[in-house]
Amino acid sequence: MRTPALPLYGRDDELARLRDLIDHVPERGGALVLRGEAGIGKSALISQAAVRARERGLTVRTATGVQSEARFAFAGLHQLLLPFLNALDRLPAPQRRALEMAFGMRDAPDDRAPDVFLIALGALGVITEVVDTAPLLLAVDDAQWLDQPSCEVLGFIGRRLDVEPVIVLLGVREGVGGSADVIGLPELRVPPLAGAAADALLSSHAEHLPADLRARLLREAAGNPLALIELPKAFAGQDGKRPSPQNPLPLTARLEEVFAARLSDFPPGTRTLVLLASLDDSGETSDLLRAAELILEHSLGAEAFHPAVAGGLGVAESGRFRFRHPLMRSAVQQAVTAAERRRGHAALAEILAGRPDRSIWHRAAAADRTDETVAADLAALARRAELRGGGDVAVSALDLAASLSDQPRQGQRRIQAAWLAFQLGRREDSLRLARQAQQLPLAAYERTLVAYLLELLGGSWSGPDSIRSFLAVAEDLAAAGDKARALRMIGMVSLRLYFANPDDETRRRAVAVAGQVTASRDDPFFLEILAYADPVGQGCEIIGRLAALSPASMTDPDELMAAGGAASAAWADDLAVPFLREASEASRAAGQLASLTNALALEAWAYLRRGDLRAVAPAAAEGVRMATETRQPRYLAVAKTALAIVAGERGDPAAADLVAEAEAVLLPMGAGPMLSLVELARGRIALAGERFAEACDHFARVFDPGDFVHHPFICGWVLADIVEAAVYAERDPGEVRGIVAEWEKIAAVTGAGHLRVQLGYARALLADEADAPRRFAAALAGTHDWPYYRARTQLAYGTWLRRRRHNAESRSPLREAADTFTALGSMRFADRAHRELRASGETVRKRQPEAWDELTPQELQIAQLAADGLTNREIGERLYISHRTVGTHLYQLFPKLGVTSRTELRAVLQPS
Repeated sequence: MRTPALPLYGRDDELARLRDLIDHVPERGGALVLRGEAGIGKSALISQAAVRARERGLTVRTATGVQSEARFAFAGLHQLLLPFLNALDRLPAPQRRALEMAFGMRDAPDDRAPDVFLIALGALGVITEVVDTAPLLLAVDDAQWLDQPSCEVLGFIGRRLDVEPVIVLLGVREGVGGSADVIGLPELRVPPLAGAAADALLSSHAEHLPADLRARLLREAAGNPLALIELPKAFAGQDGKRPSPQNPLPLTARLEEVFAARLSDFPPGTRTLVLLASLDDSGETSDLLRAAELILEHSLGAEAFHPAVAGGLGVAESGRFRFRHPLMRSAVQQAVTAAERRRGHAALAEILAGRPDRSIWHRAAAADRTDETVAADLAALARRAELRGGGDVAVSALDLAASLSDQPRQGQRRIQAAWLAFQLGRREDSLRLARQAQQLPLAAYERTLVAYLLELLGGSWSGPDSIRSFLAVAEDLAAAGDKARALRMIGMVSLRLYFANPDDETRRRAVAVAGQVTASRDDPFFLEILAYADPVGQGCEIIGRLAALSPASMTDPDELMAAGGAASAAWADDLAVPFLREASEASRAAGQLASLTNALALEAWAYLRRGDLRAVAPAAAEGVRMATETRQPRYLAVAKTALAIVAGERGDPAAADLVAEAEAVLLPMGAGPMLSLVELARGRIALAGERFAEACDHFARVFDPGDFVHHPFICGWVLADIVEAAVYAERDPGEVRGIVAEWEKIAAVTGAGHLRVQLGYARALLADEADAPRRFAAALAGTHDWPYYRARTQLAYGTWLRRRRHNAESRSPLREAADTFTALGSMRFADRAHRELRASGETVRKRQPEAWDELTPQELQIAQLAADGLTNREIGERLYISHRTVGTHLYQLFPKLGVTSRTELRAVLQPS
């Protein structure tokens, strides 16, 4: 980290912000990004913060991002945590293994890389272990050049420091782009120095300047401290001449020009060493001297560094040479020819041959034409990096490998890099790589992969024509005997088959091809394709095969999710819930946050269709947090709509905002059928609020084939709701009788439990006066495994009885309905049941708020886990937060629940 000149001029506000951050440790921690142009004084502020932190008793760890080091995954994190690695033994085994793989202390398995978020949780665990002895400051200068995985981890940690005695401080150069731009931490922009401060700084470094030259320096430096220090040296000039009065270069380029000019004063050996140092950021003087000897064909001594040190370009100490500022490094690189740079890289590659992961980058930079040997070594490096959790490094290596490859490998590697970048959330890089691949001669399968990826990146939603082109490629692959790739091709678009509303012929083609290439019809991935392609025609087989499978026999999160997704699509939520619950647990255990996000969103909706709002709230809330963390906007929208329904059924005014936020995500994608979830949410919220006509209008849009948000299968989720809304809004019953008749046929074909219980309820609501008691009795008989629909039926039946003055007979179903709704957390329906009870003449005490009403979804989740006997550390591991954060949540929620210890939680969380 660069050492600033002291004192700092004109930085009182910035220093006050840093003092406030540091002085509130250990009561709370925090994170801050210092952002500003090159030379603006970020390093000086970080150094001052480090001094203050040490004075306050904090342990201080510093690191500096270096451009070429960005290709070594987790190098920055390793540098920061190196003294604390003895705490690894105190971590849970999955976190310990993930960190050890990230740091190269353990070989990675061949099948799956550790999730970067599991590595991040391990790093957070290490930090929370060491801060038991002293608070901690982690400070990174030039964080724009920190390797991407390290930046992701620091962002993860920085977002979880409310109660940790830890500060994360990053300095980021403006306008460079890089790792630190998307980590979501608070920022403080460091502005140019104001006039008086700039003048004082200039005087401290160049006291005796002519007035006209001083004015010009102040004008050209524009408040940049580095410029105020360095430009006077150039203006003075060794020969006493002043430069021309006009210089059109931007300030950064102007400073680089100043630094590059110093190279000409160095002897050849020093110039060679400085060039090599600019190309290899390790700066090890022994390596630099050996590489220089290869270029110059004679040896140099350590004294060859002295002119560069004396000239102010760098510092040589502890066996390393480092530049005083990154602009000096880039100035040196730009001052030499491309041939000289390649020669330098070739020399470095040769002397680093025993360190292949470093040498290969220099070999690639030395190449001036395609070279399959180098390209293959880069591709192998990419695979090693990916298996260690360094996906971003793998993208860079594959990108470079593609540029050095001949066809067809160039296209294949470009596609690999594009897909990996997409999976990592690097949209711009993925788009660039996919477009480059699109311009290359590709096989049909590869061209389809690129087309699909560009569709995803464009935020568009596949239409039927696009799906048919995918199926054509899958059919060709199947005909050629390439079953694995054919199944993958169909699997990729299976969800689109569900949401894009293709014609029946397209659905039948997908089912036929999948049937030809699957190894087993019990394979959950095959069943998922069937369910998304044709849940009506294939529903009976899907449900039968899933009923014979056990979630306990599966360990792969993706396999569990496929089974749960298939059950959900086939309206078999009684089967879906166990699979999706296990998928969430398996994803947690493996530290796969992207998969966990998917599982939580699907799990929340499965609970919702079952009517268990107590289970929906924590799953949906965590899904929102995880989707935000992993940057998965579609699942964010899905989880938010589920959370909105919970809020609506609790009477929370935030429900409408959550729906609007979900809609804002989905609208730009053109994902009309996915917007059916938004209309469902609005309808459910209106129904809970007894705005029956409004609810009916929202639900009707999902059923209307001419509407943009129509979905032919999702409308089966709200059969009971649209009928109830229409009946209580006194709409023409003929409008919904047709819907019930159509779906009775589907229920008969599929045997789906969710359809069956809804249709029983709907038939009772639509029954005439004489037939209603029989219909209600039949509906209730089929709801024992569906408590929510049993309570809905009891409420409707009790209301029907009371309005016909059968008050005494109405009370039992109304009482049971109220109790069930309360137990499930559906408080507005419980209030309706209580209101009907009072109207029947029964005295009903005012409902006391349930324990869960007093808690946020995350607090409820923590309380439930604590009530189940989990320790704070175990809860933290499950929820990707620290044990100290868990303790703080428990401390805050105990008074809300009127308890003083965790042993009392189980009793108070049981519904009364």
